[in-house]
Amino acid sequence: MRIFFVTDLHGSDLCFRKFVNAAKVYEADVLILGGDVCGKHVVPVLAAEGRHRADLFGEELVASSPQELDELLRRVRDAAAYPYPCTAEEWEAIVADDEALDELFVKLSVESVGRWVELAEERLAGSGVRCLIGAGNDDPVAIDAVLNGSDFVENPDWRVVDLDGFSLLTVCDANPTPWDSPRELSEEEYGRRLGELAASVADHSRSIFNLHVPPYDSTLDTAPEIDAELRVQYAGGEPRMVPVGSTAVREGIERFQPLLGLHGHVHESQGTARLGRSLCINPGSTYEQGRLDGVIVELSRRKGVKGYQFTSG
Repeated sequence: MRIFFVTDLHGSDLCFRKFVNAAKVYEADVLILGGDVCGKHVVPVLAAEGRHRADLFGEELVASSPQELDELLRRVRDAAAYPYPCTAEEWEAIVADDEALDELFVKLSVESVGRWVELAEERLAGSGVRCLIGAGNDDPVAIDAVLNGSDFVENPDWRVVDLDGFSLLTVCDANPTPWDSPRELSEEEYGRRLGELAASVADHSRSIFNLHVPPYDSTLDTAPEIDAELRVQYAGGEPRMVPVGSTAVREGIERFQPLLGLHGHVHESQGTARLGRSLCINPGSTYEQGRLDGVIVELSRRKGVKGYQFTSG
């Protein structure tokens, strides 16, 4: 069985199209998107004098026809942002109301994930490829209804899913972060719930832990240190790098010794680590550049992990 695993696409339509197309390119049997599927930015597309204008991270985009508007919206979505056509007055009213802005972000997130599910169904249904997408700690809870409502895309979060004789255990929540994201648990609660779920797996020599957060101090969780004001801390002119993973994840892996650990969350820590007999992998993420980082893992019932290869493109 060949698994293609990616994580942290953060709303990039371009990266998601690459993810779906990777099934054919890499001859994968299973596609897994391990969390943080929603974007972080809403870009107003302002209508005035027969045109639409948008500021896409400092670049001005202008559309003078319906066709150009479609292309503008596509460019914004490919850049991992959510376009919102409106007038300047409408936008000013939204940004002046925190609740209205939050509601708009959730609405656009749900619509985006809905388009992704439809695309996966359109391109993969009937191919024999399984597609599993879990929400991450940054993702609004409202998208679960979309992921759970598909007859094709599978939401594996907080479940054990059979993958041709291998048990995929998924937890997309995170340990506490400085950003107080929508899906966070204390280390104690995370450890308790992970332990209960892992105890339901009969054979951990064939289990795969799809845990969005990497194990603490594993080299897969190294990120810039930030203070209470979310400012990066420096030493010698360089960001001070510290482990930010989960102690509960590390303890769970060391206790149950799954065959494989699949992780994300910390974009800059692509790599592998061994915790006992468990091979843990973080493919990293450079979604903001439109590049899809992933890993192909070959599994054998007799040999376990036959091999793996990082991919980027």
